[in-house]
Amino acid sequence: MSQLPFRQQLEKHNRPEEVRQRLAAGQYGSPQDGIAQEYLDSIERKEATLVSARAEAREEAMIAIAKATSDSARLAARWAMWAAIIATIAIVIATKDQIVALVISWLP
Repeated sequence: MSQLPFRQQLEKHNRPEEVRQRLAAGQYGSPQDGIAQEYLDSIERKEATLVSARAEAREEAMIAIAKATSDSARLAARWAMWAAIIATIAIVIATKDQIVALVISWLP
């Protein structure tokens, strides 16, 4: 039962660096040293969880951006293909007289 008030006191003051220094200096006796270490470990776990969540959010954002870029590239490629087809048709129409003359000149 005496552990709970000590842990609550550590959490209330919320000075993990001071707790770390006191723990390293051996200022806590048993069982407070174990409680202080668990307090520091819990803070590190919370920080690691936050870092992991931020990294996951960044990865999700990067995936969304990559997907949007991929979709845009696919759409641009489709428009480029249609532009090339239209340009080819326009060239054929513009040079149809020369093409007909060339075909006729090959006939015997």
